[in-house]
Amino acid sequence: MQHRYSFNKPTLPFAKAATMLSSGRSLSSSARYVILIIITFTACILSILGLFHIKANPESMYYVDSIDYLAAARNIREYKTVYAGSFDEAIDEFAYSSRPPLYPLFIAICYRVWADPLSIIIVQIAIFLTSSLFLYKVAAILGMSYKYRCVIMALYMLHPIQLILTQQIMADTLFQFCILYSTWAMLRFLSDRKAMWLFHLDVVLLIAVFIKPALIYFWIINFALHAWLIFKFRLTRLILILTLLIPVATSLWSVRNKHQTGYYEFSSIKRFNLMYYANLIHTRVSGSSHTESFFQYLSEKTRGTPSYSDKATIEQREALFVLKSHLPLAILLQIKGMIHFFLDPGRQVLFEYVYGDAGPGILFAFISGGYSGILALLRTYHWVWIAILILLMAINTIICVFFILSLFSKLSYETGHVFMLLIIGYIVSVTGIIGSARYRLPVYPLILCMLPVGYGVLKNIASEILSNTKRFISTSKRPIEEI
Repeated sequence: MQHRYSFNKPTLPFAKAATMLSSGRSLSSSARYVILIIITFTACILSILGLFHIKANPESMYYVDSIDYLAAARNIREYKTVYAGSFDEAIDEFAYSSRPPLYPLFIAICYRVWADPLSIIIVQIAIFLTSSLFLYKVAAILGMSYKYRCVIMALYMLHPIQLILTQQIMADTLFQFCILYSTWAMLRFLSDRKAMWLFHLDVVLLIAVFIKPALIYFWIINFALHAWLIFKFRLTRLILILTLLIPVATSLWSVRNKHQTGYYEFSSIKRFNLMYYANLIHTRVSGSSHTESFFQYLSEKTRGTPSYSDKATIEQREALFVLKSHLPLAILLQIKGMIHFFLDPGRQVLFEYVYGDAGPGILFAFISGGYSGILALLRTYHWVWIAILILLMAINTIICVFFILSLFSKLSYETGHVFMLLIIGYIVSVTGIIGSARYRLPVYPLILCMLPVGYGVLKNIASEILSNTKRFISTSKRPIEEI
């Protein structure tokens, strides 16, 4: 008996969706592969050109967080510790737990092979190409026609933000690969019902958490999903133990951090993000012209604090107090951040990569001068940049519309799509106020996988509107014909 998620031949509901989404004659087998080869070849050429750009402009491969990752990697090699700072300077306890260990370890291994930052970028490009292969496999399992697979591969492999972030010393490329692999593992499980694939899924999610801490609480959702799979497919309850890998491992790492700093936390960067959110709200409410008014307040509040643990406790408490005290504003900013997550064209990423400095952003211009401030900022841009940003915004808007439409399809309630939607929704939510193109990158492939489903919904809506219009016209003409 063939399962719903089949590798050999798509079956219902995906085969039905593929038929519904297909239109016109299908491309020949050779033509299909030619298109995919052209897309892949173009992505490789653009990546190689990016390497030449980085060679000429080394600052292009660095972001603010890159300094921490490189410092942690150096300390792994020299001192066997993940300290994201310099031991030649005053010890900063925050740096002991700011970065999880796996991405610095990845950098250290690359440096061991070839002691040049380009080694990191070259390996990340290889991982990006591997992620492309898994995206193609995921799209195939979901029953998409070759035409839609080509569209998705082009949107993924040729998107400038994807290509640029792949060529920066940041954990996003590895994190994205883990999310794609876990999605593929879930679909493999749904295809052949082998618990081995759930083991793959949970181990890779654990690796993802130790690359970037964003998924640290996803285990709760994953636990509920595994419980549903056990009920639906009559699996052994021992599978639930797999979902506990993340809380157990992160707890042990938090104990390690407490031993180093005296404060129990998995990653201090999460606390910093919380303080950053509070700073945005505090600045907005107080009307202060100082963009770091809350951090200034915390600095005064914690001055003379005897221990790092006490300081961290105060920072956490004060940040939460600001968020709770201005909850309606926090929710409003959260919603705006989630919208920005989907629509952001990536101006900051583009400008930092090309010029090494993003300069003032549109949000800053709006806060300081309203819509006139935005217009004044845009006048300083070359028309080519304005055209590129408008094009990227248009593409992101279309993708967002199709993604929203996909939520109204019955296919979205199938387990494979549910898993993708849960990860997307989780990342959108935890990104919070600072949603942007950079934070969209890890789940960007999964968003693309929902596009054919949304397009199918749009076609059904258009077909129904056209049918109703024809029916209305025919009934409105009837009395005239009778006369």
